[in-house]
Amino acid sequence: RSGLLMFLGGVSPLILLVVANLFIFTKDRYVFITIFCWVTITSMGIYEIYKRSKGIRLLTLGLLFVFIAHAANDMVLYYQINNGNRLDWRNAFSFVIERIEDDDKVVSYWPEFGPFYADREILPYETISPDDILRTNKKHWFVLDSETIWTNGKLKLWVENNATLMNVQFLRRPEESYIKVYLFDPVSEFNP
Repeated sequence: RSGLLMFLGGVSPLILLVVANLFIFTKDRYVFITIFCWVTITSMGIYEIYKRSKGIRLLTLGLLFVFIAHAANDMVLYYQINNGNRLDWRNAFSFVIERIEDDDKVVSYWPEFGPFYADREILPYETISPDDILRTNKKHWFVLDSETIWTNGKLKLWVENNATLMNVQFLRRPEESYIKVYLFDPVSEFNP
């Protein structure tokens, strides 16, 4: 009965999440509360295999190793590599700041990042046009993420065709999450 209770505790939130996703925005992190049930079920299963496998205890140790190694891999990926599954804006803007000149412009969807990461004004990506960029005749750095790059489709295509991709930072997870840094130099890149 305890196994059935833990199984229901682990599966019920997943089913509710799938149903709720039809009506509202949900993320997989919402089922974090089920982890206790899944760890308990796994422990109970390993214990039962250990109890019933007289003389073949190596199988139990192998299963235990696999579960611990998988959990350790997820923890290293989450905390060490993916910065808690968040885009690394600090490194993206640091890349730009190390190479920027005084009269260069920076463009991003998040102009409020300017004082915090770049210590300069950032032009809002969704309101700027290619004509605005060409009129200034200055270098423009674009710090764009995968989630907001679509807010200005005309500029997205223009940047991809006329600017140089300087840096890419990917998150290692199922979704395509990244930050791309482009540089448009009117002198060397494009001459209308």
